[in-house]
Amino acid sequence: MRHLSQGFAIGALRRGEPIEQFLGPVTRGEEQGIQWVAIEPVGETFQIRLYAVREVTGVGDLNEFPPLDPDAEEDGIVLAETADEVEALLLAERLAGAARTRWVNFGVAAEDYRDLRPSA
Repeated sequence: MRHLSQGFAIGALRRGEPIEQFLGPVTRGEEQGIQWVAIEPVGETFQIRLYAVREVTGVGDLNEFPPLDPDAEEDGIVLAETADEVEALLLAERLAGAARTRWVNFGVAAEDYRDLRPSA
């Protein structure tokens, strides 16, 4: 099973492991791309980061896609930061539209992307 239960997602964060979630297609101005959200442990806090990238044919790793906005950081946009794992999940839901049942371990969101674009 690809997706983590809420308990496993919280456990991963407590162990210092980031989690992520593919959010799907996104349009910024006239540019189209895809986006995903990650919760990343940083020191004693958790950063909620939103990534919006341009799709590149033949590349399946989301981290290799260039930012949709050429002036944007490659490390995504920090939406929020908190010291509590549960609050981090709730903030990701509220700020990025994440779904509680769709979190995956870091690096696995590309599988959800490939479900959307099987030829990727």
